[in-house]
This record gives sequence, structure tokens and C-alpha cells, in this order.
Amino acid sequence: DASTGEAGAPACAVCLGILLGATPELARKLTAKAWELGYAPESIKLFMLSLAVPSAILIRQHLYCMHVRTLLKDSELPKAWKPLALKEAFQLAIAGSLSSLLGGARQEQTSAADGCGRLRIEAEFRHEESAGMKELLLPGNHKKAVRGKPQRGERRGQMQDIENTNAVTAELVKISPETLFAKFPFPLSAATTSPDLTVKVERDSVFVGGSYCKYSRSVSQSPWNSAHGNVCDSVQTLVLKEVGPLFRADEAKFVGSGREDLDVRMLGEGRPFFLEFINSRTLPLCPHIPVSAASKSNTSADAVMSGSEAAHAAAAARPPIWADIEARVNASTDLVRVIQLRPAERSYVDHIKGSSETKRKTYRALVWTANNPSNEDVERVNTTTNLLLHQKTPVRVLHRRSLATRERTVTYLKLQRLNEHFFLLDLETEAGTYVKEFVHGDMGRTQPSLAGLLQSDAADILQLDVVAVQH
Repeated sequence: DASTGEAGAPACAVCLGILLGATPELARKLTAKAWELGYAPESIKLFMLSLAVPSAILIRQHLYCMHVRTLLKDSELPKAWKPLALKEAFQLAIAGSLSSLLGGARQEQTSAADGCGRLRIEAEFRHEESAGMKELLLPGNHKKAVRGKPQRGERRGQMQDIENTNAVTAELVKISPETLFAKFPFPLSAATTSPDLTVKVERDSVFVGGSYCKYSRSVSQSPWNSAHGNVCDSVQTLVLKEVGPLFRADEAKFVGSGREDLDVRMLGEGRPFFLEFINSRTLPLCPHIPVSAASKSNTSADAVMSGSEAAHAAAAARPPIWADIEARVNASTDLVRVIQLRPAERSYVDHIKGSSETKRKTYRALVWTANNPSNEDVERVNTTTNLLLHQKTPVRVLHRRSLATRERTVTYLKLQRLNEHFFLLDLETEAGTYVKEFVHGDMGRTQPSLAGLLQSDAADILQLDVVAVQH
């Protein structure tokens, strides 16, 4: 997009003129790229600057370093001596101006800043004139195949070849000075052209956490596609309808701590979830302020969203704007309600993703039985604890789940008789238990079943609610 020097002007034999171009003018070009892509100035509180350079620069710098060691071999030059890396010099030269123009602080480490919405700016230089140096050092194709970022609608990105600077670095470490200078006579000639610059700007993912309650039996957790029929609303669409425009992201993802069926309500304190906003242009909060109260007040991941105390602690620490956003979501619909909506850190996200095998769920169901169970049978069920089930993949999900037999535990059961054929059933189960199949037996695919325990010819669930999700 921009050149670091005038066309035809000789460039430095080591950095090819990149450091000469690391000026406030280049900082203005990098900043202009961020504004051009739509990043709101007030949302930039933290940024990272990275530099990608041609392999020829690594070779040139190594050659000059070897030459200096050869000249000073009889001096007291430390063995560990090495020159300042080009990337460090580039960042030192431009970071101050860039920070002033963007209005944010520079982060030096490359690891993601947890939940801060850090802006990542990459300056990538290419230099066709010196491309042959890599081929001379490493004959053949030494590009590295990596999977690119998936486009909208793609599950996986396309494979693409990129320059493998690691192979160049590894070769430079093991090659002898004599062999290296034989391949590249010293001194090196200066380049006649300056490298071409491409600027890439992207923001780290930002996460929003909370819990949701679902009060309708015709609302799914995520949108259905046309193959499953027409369902107008989902928890995901209802929540993102209000929250999504605040971030203006390339993509938004909704991830729940498990899911309930379309006709199952989610009650109680709700089901934990998080939203991931990918490359958002704006942020409705100050991203540099730590805001995950659960993460601040508890060091173990098991404490995140472990109950009402953690939820209230999170609410106390969240920026006030999030109470307004939560109220906006809840005022827009009576089908779902969000609770303790707040910015979330990576630890919360990892906990939601990793808790599928450890959480327990409490249900309440309206159950019908074909026969009138005896009081003795009902009492036997009510005194049963830690009931081990063997469940084959239910018939209703065989089209999307692999055939397997899974062991799941029902922690407790309690039946409350309404009349001869109808009962209220309260039960707590291990994550992954098919509750509907446990009640009716799924044609013998779930053993034991409630129908069998009550010695009834048949049983079925008429209505089912999730009352609590415990981690």
C-alpha cells in the first residue's frame, strides 16, 4: 500500500530502507488504515504492533553480524552479543507516534490481552528484488502451508502458502561462515528499490458473558436452518439483535453451557452463555478495565458462575452501561431474559467450553403413565439415588449423532402424584443425559427407564423445564 522510500533510491543494504521509513509519517499511514476500516477512535485503549519482513533481511542482518564478529574476533566482544533485532528497532522508532495518534497504549507481548479488545496492527513488507537470496540459501520450495481464516459460511479456512522464516533462521544457525560468505559475497550491494508495505488491522475477539432464561416452548437456543423447518425466534437472535449493533463485528458467535430442546423452557437462574465478537469496530465499554468479577474474586475456574453469589459479585463489578444493555435486551422481548450481562474474560469462556462433562442439571417434568402406579412403586422411585443409566443414541437424534451407548447418572428422583396417570417429576442428572428417553425408555434403548421402574406399560413427558444448571 505504501513504499518506505522513493522509487529508484538506493536502500540500506541491511534493512532495505525499512528503518529509514519508520517515521511519524508512517505512523499516520497506519493510523489512517485503522480509521479507514471503521475502528472507533474511542474504542482503542490497547494495541500491538507487529512487523513481517522478507527473508532476505534476516540473511542480510546475519551476514553483517558475522562480518562484525570476524573483524572483532580478537576483542572482548561477548559471545552472546547480537545486534538489536530489526523488529525491535522498528517498533521503538514508531511506537511513540503511533500511540499518540491512536490514543492507546502499546502492548509488547504477543499473547492476547484478556478481554481487552486489543487492536492488532501488522506491517508486512515484501521485496521482489531480493527474493532470490532465500532461494540461494535454501534451494527448492520452503514455504509453509497454513490454514487461513474461514470466510463467512465456511467451517474451515482455505490452505495457503506463506513464507517460512523459521526455515531460514534454522539454516542460518547451522551454516558455517565460510559457506555463507561463499554464497553471498561481502559486502552486499544496496537494493535499488524499497520494499512494498501492506497494512493489516484486526481486533482480538471480545467476549460478553451472562445467563439466559427461556420462557417459550417455541424458541430454540440457536437459529434453525430451512432443513429443520421454520422457527422465527432463537435465544441467539433475540440477544444479538440488541447487543450486536454495539460492537459492529465481522461475526458474532453465541455459545451456551449446553442446550435445551426447542420445547423445553430454561428457568431458575438461567443457563450460562457467552457471546464472541470477532473483529469488532466499536466497544460499549472501556476495554482496558478488568471487569470479570468472578475471575477477580475466585482464582479457580470452577468458581466462575458457580451460583448466585458469583453472579451478584459480577453484577457489582460490571460497568454501569451493562445494566442498561441488559435492560434493553429484556425490554425487547418476553420470550427470553438475560441475567448478569457483562464483559467476560478468557477464563470464563474456557470454563463454559470445558464444563460440558462436569455440570449437573435439575429438571421438572409433567409425566404421564399408561397404568396407575402403586404407591410402593412411587416410593421406590423416590428413594432411588445415583441411578446408573445405559443410553443408546436416541432415535430422534441418530441423524446427527454417532451410534453409541453412554453411561449417565441420575442423582435423585422425586415423583409427586397429581392423579392416577399424571405426576410432577423432579430429577437431577449428569450432563448429557437424555431425560425424555429416560422417562419413556426409547423402545428399550435406555435402561432402566422411569416407565420400567413404575412397572407401567408406557410413560411419556408432556412438558419439561430445566430448573438449574450447576457447574
